[in-house]
Amino acid sequence: MSDTQRRPFEQRVKRIEKRHRQINEYGADPRLTRDGLIVVKARRRMRRFPWRALLLVPLLAFALKAGLYLHLGPEDWAERLAALDPEDPVDRAGAFVLQPDPATLWIAEQVDRAGG
Repeated sequence: MSDTQRRPFEQRVKRIEKRHRQINEYGADPRLTRDGLIVVKARRRMRRFPWRALLLVPLLAFALKAGLYLHLGPEDWAERLAALDPEDPVDRAGAFVLQPDPATLWIAEQVDRAGG
């Protein structure tokens, strides 16, 4: 078989093998076409819960908070927290979230130590 014939043949074989793999992993649904031919289609892969994103969002939030804490410094950070209005529920929630917690301080210390 020449190379010009072999390449399309190998592509078709890969496509068929991929379809068989999908059918074996996720199951299949047979369907009847208009002309009476039974065609087996692989089921779509079930979407899983995004555990990685659920873990990554808080880690990035802590990293951002630590970066801001490191950039502003502890004194400026405390001044900005004190400037938030304790009567406003949004400011109160912001002050609670922005308190320098141990995780933020540890990340800021590690970044500062790595930065020189």
